[in-house]
Formats: sequence, C-alpha cells, structure tokens
Amino acid sequence: MFLDDRKKLILKIVIEEYIRLAEPVGSRHVAERLPFAVSSATIRNELADLEAMGMLEHPHTSAGRIPTHKGYRVYVNHLMRYRRLNKSETAQINRALDLRMDALDELLSEASRAVSTLTKYTSVAVTPKAGAFTLHRLEIIPYDAHSFVLVVVTGEGLVKNKLCRVTGELSPDALWAFTDFVNRRLYRADLARENVETLLPGDLFRGAESEIAAEISSFLNALAREWAAQDVFYDGAANLLAYPEYRNLDRMKELWDFLADTSEVSGLSPPGDNILAITIGDENRSSKLKDSSVVTATYRIGSRARGFIGVIGPTRMDYPAVAARLDYFAKGLSRVLGDLFEGGGIDGDDDIITDDTEI
Repeated sequence: MFLDDRKKLILKIVIEEYIRLAEPVGSRHVAERLPFAVSSATIRNELADLEAMGMLEHPHTSAGRIPTHKGYRVYVNHLMRYRRLNKSETAQINRALDLRMDALDELLSEASRAVSTLTKYTSVAVTPKAGAFTLHRLEIIPYDAHSFVLVVVTGEGLVKNKLCRVTGELSPDALWAFTDFVNRRLYRADLARENVETLLPGDLFRGAESEIAAEISSFLNALAREWAAQDVFYDGAANLLAYPEYRNLDRMKELWDFLADTSEVSGLSPPGDNILAITIGDENRSSKLKDSSVVTATYRIGSRARGFIGVIGPTRMDYPAVAARLDYFAKGLSRVLGDLFEGGGIDGDDDIITDDTEI
C-alpha cells in the first residue's frame, strides 16, 4: 500500500484532530491545518482515496471523516512522533516511584493509581509472570522450646517468613545441622516444578525433624502456588465515562467485565521481548476490547521476571503522550524494583529476618 507524503500528512491531521475533538474532520478543517495551500476539491479527493484504502470512514450524518482501526495502525507505526515528557510529567511520575514500598503488590497498586491519574484512562498493572521459583536460602530461628521462625529467601529475590509450632524439641546444634542439610538438599531446586515432599521425604526424618520438614514442605508449596498466580491491579475505570465512546452502557459493561477477569487482563502482556506495545480495536484478543485500544509497557525485576503496566482507552487515544508516559514509568519502575529486590541485595552470609515476622 503506497501513501504519498500528502496523503500521509492528511491522514495524520485527521487522526490528531479527531483525537482532540472527538468529532468527524472535514476538508475545511484539514485545509486550515495544512502548511501549504491545497484546493478543497483536492483535499476531498485525498480523503476519498484514504477512505477507499480503508483508513478513514464516513459517518452518514456528517460530511467529515473519522479514522478506522487500520488508519490508527498506520498512524502508530509510521506517522506519530514520540513526544518527550515535560518537567511536570516527569516530576509526577518520579514522585509516584519515590514511594519505594517494599511490598510488590503495594508498589504496583500505587503505580496503577499514578498511571491512571497521569493518562486519564483506565490503568492496569500486573505482577511478573512466574518462571522458575528457586530456593536461595532457608533459616530456622528458634523462638521458644516448641516454636521457630521459618525464613525463606528465594533466588527471585523474595523474602518470606512464618511462625511454626511443633510438639518435639531440637537442640540448637541439631537444629543447625538440620538447617544445613535442608539447604544443601533444596538449594536452587525449581520448586515450581519439583514436589518438595519428593526432595524432603518424610522417611528421612524422625521426631521433631519430621514435624519441621512437614512445616517446610507446606510453606514452600504455598509460596510456589502464590508465585504462579499473577496479581492484577487496575484503577480509573470511571475515567472512561468522560469519553463519548463509553457513554454506551453496553460498551462500558463489556469493559468492566473484561477488567473483572484477571486471566484476560494478564493476557494483555506485550508479546515476546517487546518493551512497548499498542493494540488497536479488533487487534485485541478479547472481543470485549474491540472498540478500545491498549498500550502496555514491560517492567522487569532484574533479568529474571517481567510484568507490565498499561492503559485501556478509546481508539481515539492520544498515542504519543500515552506511549511516552508509560515508557518512562515502566523504566522507572524497573529501576525501583531492581533496587528493592536486587540492588538492596540479600547477603547470603548474614542472618535473615524481616520486619513482618509473625511472632
């Protein structure tokens, strides 16, 4: 498909004016935006050609044109100019990232709220898709004669703990030897794939050791299930009521139904190694988004896991502004998460206990 420079410019003007005004764009409006003089007849011919190519459509009640999903795709791929954020926008994003909350779910909830406020669309934030779930180190810290704190540090940077109670007793020396044995047995085992009970079979232990091994198995299995489940946060669904496209209650209900299905929302992840992705209208896998566009940006926790943040809005979306804001936000989120889960570091030679220990 060939578009000469004049057709490209006219398509760009129609799309940007429609994004700005939410009204069909006519030839007179295009003429006012063109940087050179062209007759109205010529502009009407160019608009008709773009319509014949499937990039514009002509509502019956108007003399103007509006973009099709195909037209938006050409605009996103070839015509839009990625914009730089202004100082106010970067300051707003940096303030949100400076919260530096230690819990990933709290941080992503705040990130989703900030993105929604910044873009005026509905935002989503999804925790990383589970890969390997490996044990880096396990600590058993005595609390009293029949209780201990079990602390688990994973190779993916998570620190979890649990207060456990048993009926038997172990001497400190026996407890240290038992902990060393378990660490050697489970170190770097992929607990998302391997059954902990197979690695720590009950017939290896007697008495209190058997009870402790059962507590370890139960806790690690629960953590592996938690790791496999992606959490979804969204904010600003009501923002879309400000756009005429969503004043149709059936259309808005479709979107709310979509957001309520976490498996569908987590499926918005950018394909492959894409850092930023834009899907327009019927390009979306879900039919509930056939009249919406989705912009998503990947964030990473080091090199091991990646999640994404994104916005959902009308196809008449300000793509350059949204792409710039999400790209900046995702890169900042990657830096923050890198500091929290990697840069802050987990020193394998130090005793490990966290502030939220359940004692």
